Amino acid sequence: MLSSYFGSMFKPQHLKEWPDLEAVSKAKVYEALQKATAACKKPYAKGRVSFELLARLDPKKVESQCSHAKALLDRLRTI
Repeated sequence: MLSSYFGSMFKPQHLKEWPDLEAVSKAKVYEALQKATAACKKPYAKGRVSFELLARLDPKKVESQCSHAKALLDRLRTI
């Protein structure tokens, strides 16, 4: 999904496959995203780009991988 959004200049090797992403600091994740997208026409930035990416996510995939996201989505579904 990230490659299709950011295009051919996207460098996925800068993104690690953390076994427990929820335990990784935001700073590390942001740094990795910035490095991976530095040469892209629209590099990663918190705000507009992050919201565009969120709109493309499949909530079922996210909640199957992240317990905190599942808890949030379960709570939102009860409101």
